[in-house]
Amino acid sequence: MILVTCGTQEPFDRLLAIIDKIAPQINDKLIVQCKRGDYDPQNFRIVESLPSQSHDDLLDRSSFVIAHAGMGTIIKCIENGKPLIVFPRQAILGEHRTDHQIATARQLERTGFVKVAWTDQELENLIKTEFANHNTPDKIILDFSELTDYVKDFIGI
Repeated sequence: MILVTCGTQEPFDRLLAIIDKIAPQINDKLIVQCKRGDYDPQNFRIVESLPSQSHDDLLDRSSFVIAHAGMGTIIKCIENGKPLIVFPRQAILGEHRTDHQIATARQLERTGFVKVAWTDQELENLIKTEFANHNTPDKIILDFSELTDYVKDFIGI
């Protein structure tokens, strides 16, 4: 099972359209949690929100996760050694108010903790690679305090 999660605050039609396009090529169940926007997918159903425990259970059971650059999902994936492809929202495309997701993705990409797709084609390629390989890494960080300190420093708290 592949979990696609975009949060509950903003729709992310561009991500949904890419997932919809390649869904017929993926012989696995897709769970897509995202606020509904204008895009109407043909190859999966959207679940707009999930209770926290249900979201965590789906994340645990998934072979990998595709997500916007939301810190909650990123941290949970890193904590659990779950392969993650991050596809940040872009303010210039009206997907968010600022480009903080791009800044977050750039910083995390440098650490090697996640894979980041910057274009639609990169996302398609990464999904196909992850699906073909079903990479399940060991837990990436045994002492999570290092990443927590890094994130706190990055966001200035």
